[in-house]
Amino acid sequence: MRARLEHALLLVGSGVVLALAFPRSDWEVAGWFALTPLFVIALGARPRVAFAWGWLYGLTFFLVGRVFSNLGVLNDWPALFSAAFPLAIFVVLTISMLWWLERR
Repeated sequence: MRARLEHALLLVGSGVVLALAFPRSDWEVAGWFALTPLFVIALGARPRVAFAWGWLYGLTFFLVGRVFSNLGVLNDWPALFSAAFPLAIFVVLTISMLWWLERR
């Protein structure tokens, strides 16, 4: 249980760092390192757990990225969540493909 909490906190933190690597924050170099925790944690997990980790990471990245972007509207939370949930599928699909390729 403690390991899952640590993994979740690490993935949320690296999702925030990846979102901050985009313009307006000058953290471009951090983008090169922000995906590493996701790959290490998800590729070492079972398929369902890897799916959940990818979803958490993607959701964090797209929520924080949307808030810090030029288009971010902080008073429209339902629209923010409804946009971030489907976008997180792209991260989940990427992790699923990498997980499948590693096991092959």
